[in-house]
Amino acid sequence: MKKVVRGRNGLLKGAVALVACLALRDPGVHAAQLVVGIADMCSVSNHVSVQTAYTEAVSMAGNLPIVLPAQTNRAAVARLLETVDVLLFCGGEDIDPARYGAEPSPRLGAVNLKRDAWEFLLLDEAVKRRLPVVGICRGCQLINVYFGGTLWQDIPSERPSEIAHRGNKLHPVRIVPGSRLAGCLGTDLMDVNSSHHQAVKELAPGFRATAFAPDGIVEAIESETLPVAAVQFHPEKLLVNNGRSEFRKLFVDLPGWAGAKKATGFATLTTPCAYTNEAGEVLLYRRAELSGRAEARPSRGGGTRDKTRSASLVLFLHGAGERGSDNVAQLKHGVWPILDFFAERNEPVCLLAPQ
Repeated sequence: MKKVVRGRNGLLKGAVALVACLALRDPGVHAAQLVVGIADMCSVSNHVSVQTAYTEAVSMAGNLPIVLPAQTNRAAVARLLETVDVLLFCGGEDIDPARYGAEPSPRLGAVNLKRDAWEFLLLDEAVKRRLPVVGICRGCQLINVYFGGTLWQDIPSERPSEIAHRGNKLHPVRIVPGSRLAGCLGTDLMDVNSSHHQAVKELAPGFRATAFAPDGIVEAIESETLPVAAVQFHPEKLLVNNGRSEFRKLFVDLPGWAGAKKATGFATLTTPCAYTNEAGEVLLYRRAELSGRAEARPSRGGGTRDKTRSASLVLFLHGAGERGSDNVAQLKHGVWPILDFFAERNEPVCLLAPQ
């Protein structure tokens, strides 16, 4: 987006700026703490509900869980997502087969049409924002269906095997080496729990299967282009109920598991402020702090200002310094005028510019 910005530091033409309009957060929340939005499971009439294992797992990882109540208004959903860093979809009922163009199986379990509508709308808005998204159990199936995949409606009758996928029984899974899941867990083979009778059948375009049960059932998926990932098993129960501390890693680095990685090579930051994918595209904007006195810069009047301030708004100059625009190239080494421009308007800002 081309912007012409005028402040006391003069006219800056052609500045390429991506503005993330974030909700102001409590300054008492540490900048490194992720706010994890957990979608309302809509499982009890007239209640907002999420099983405590999900919130406890997020908290045990040092992050902040908040439950997002079901909404039908798209604007309200978009506003909710402004408050979170990562979105988590939980387990639950079967997804309506009409969502993936199939007739209901006689063995189809209970469906929750209200929840389907809410979660598809929520996921749609999250994808538009390139917000990191993770799914567990039904959440894995939801993500696969949303992106164009299909499901086994009932594994025992449609794809019988010796593996018991229900009853929270343990079975081994093989994790694809080099996958984000393998990177987070630090292994390619482990025992996991199972509590599902549906699973990924046809994998959604743009995704890859990254873990398999011995019978070939898909146990994890990852998007190849978006910060989206999911597992069919229940890492939150393994961590909270079974003391499997290795699964804490997933909840510590939910953006990394989803496919967003912490930005590197940027100046003026004391804490990670943006997550990027391998192409360098910004995927997640977070409140951060500019670094201290060492990052002070001389003003045009000859003095020196301490530029330390909390940031609730993030500008990222992606591709700043490319040939063909001297004004944009100058921003590579002249970020302070833009910081001043927003500071004068009481909009604390952190600007990321390549060094």
